[in-house]
Amino acid sequence: MGLRGKSELSSLLVRPIVAIVTFAFATVWIVMALGGPTYWFWSQFTANGSAERIWVPWAVQHIFGGIDPSPDPHRWASMLYLGVGIVFLVTLPLVLRGLVRLYGTVAAALTGRWESDDLVAQVVGLDASLDAAVQAEDAGLRRLERDLHDGPQQRLVRLQMDLAALERRAADGDAAAVAALAQESRGHAQAALDELRALAGGVAPPLLQDRGIAEAITGLAAASALPVRADVAPGITAALSPETARNLYFVVAELLTNAAKHAGADSASVTAVREGSVVRVTVLDDGRGGAAARPGGGLEGLAQRVQGLRGTMHIDSPEGGPTIVTVTVPVSA
Repeated sequence: MGLRGKSELSSLLVRPIVAIVTFAFATVWIVMALGGPTYWFWSQFTANGSAERIWVPWAVQHIFGGIDPSPDPHRWASMLYLGVGIVFLVTLPLVLRGLVRLYGTVAAALTGRWESDDLVAQVVGLDASLDAAVQAEDAGLRRLERDLHDGPQQRLVRLQMDLAALERRAADGDAAAVAALAQESRGHAQAALDELRALAGGVAPPLLQDRGIAEAITGLAAASALPVRADVAPGITAALSPETARNLYFVVAELLTNAAKHAGADSASVTAVREGSVVRVTVLDDGRGGAAARPGGGLEGLAQRVQGLRGTMHIDSPEGGPTIVTVTVPVSA
């Protein structure tokens, strides 16, 4: 039997015992608190018991000294029960509160959260983060494949066709046509090269690699189609691993792109600071609002990417704007 099994067995044994003890004390206190002050009344309907014959005379003689209660033992018994009952009645709320607190403390100690529960929750969270990272990476690869197909691949196919035509014109001796096709082919080659450079920048932006995430976010703000105010703390560069910084860069880039293309915003701002053990990035735009992380949408993909970093992304975008997206990721150093 494991440690937790033994603890659960102890809980099954201890809790009933504590419940019985606290119930017994509570019952005694309630009975004395109610029965003591009313002894003079309900004792009339009972036969004289041993209390008035034994302990009442003893108590009167020791408390009041030398008084003989035998002429009227019932009156003395009523007075003693009244005094004791008042004491129990006054202390009843305190005693009941203490018993309830005692039982609650024991129950909480026996049924509290176990370290294994925290480990299970951590494993579940890591699994969710891993799944989100895999999904985000898969979506990124599909997007890269689509961009390669729609951009450089089409340019290269056209270049291949132009070179084949140039070869035929050269065989026919048409110098003018050869020159025109060569110029056109050079243009397609340059366009394909530019698109490949842009895609390579999307995979590993040079500014991010050379200067760090703080400078890269500032560069994104400067290059945005919108006027963007950037307030980036330089210390976040040392706080994030290269992998986290790269993913955070693309999240900010996508958010600024959304603000320019879809939100109808006139301006935006980016704030990035380190707050204890996390880095918090806030992107705000003055667009039309109504943004939400819908299944299959771009914001959902960003949220999955952030979750893969064991971070969170919160979207506050009422109709009419503004839209505020807050991304929080744990520091890596």
